[in-house]
Amino acid sequence: VLVGAIFLFYDIISLPLQIINYIPETLIFESIHICLVAYWFLDIGVTFRIGVYCNGVLVMDPRGIARVYARGWLAADLLMLAMDIVYLIVFLDLLGIMPSDDQGLPTWVSPRVQRLRHLRAVRLLRLLRFRQIEEVGTRLLDSINSELGYMVARVAALLCMILMLNHYIACIWVGLGQSRERITDSWIGHNIDECESLYACAFHWALTQFTPATQKIAPVSREERIFAIVVVLIALVSFSTFL
Repeated sequence: VLVGAIFLFYDIISLPLQIINYIPETLIFESIHICLVAYWFLDIGVTFRIGVYCNGVLVMDPRGIARVYARGWLAADLLMLAMDIVYLIVFLDLLGIMPSDDQGLPTWVSPRVQRLRHLRAVRLLRLLRFRQIEEVGTRLLDSINSELGYMVARVAALLCMILMLNHYIACIWVGLGQSRERITDSWIGHNIDECESLYACAFHWALTQFTPATQKIAPVSREERIFAIVVVLIALVSFSTFL
């Protein structure tokens, strides 16, 4: 469970960055992606051998486990694994094993297949498995005997949740800016001289929506303004919940 939580945490961090094309397709990231594909492939097979509770009864029979898995996560897991394999073969050039063109894509890839790049968003379905990280966190909290240590761990967990939420808001904010046909019609065009890193500027903007801090970035297009309003409402609800 701990290994799965670590891989899942990496997916949670990297997936939105991949969607906005912010992670470079280097040897290191390609190698990590191969490890992820191998792990999730093995995870499907191992899941068929792990007992599950069905209506309060522990099911250990392989056929019963398969029926429960088929009614639950099997379809989603297969879909996400297929997207991982397509992304790996088509867009990561398999660590240079396949011949590639000037853009780093395999030479056998057709323009129609290249459009599958947008389907990598399907991999965000894996975020539904966030409960695995929650289970590991709950076990760690239960193992803390000190009341002070428990309070510190709870505060740290809430802080991580806030940072994770701001991470996704920042990635969406960058994506909105990149989606405009003319860069001058987005927040990016109005701040391009001051932003050495678009993600850093977007993350700073996201944090300021949750706190009384200030920054110069402001929405320009209608879509950006609507999203900014939604983020402010999310910030109000989030802090009200945490408090």
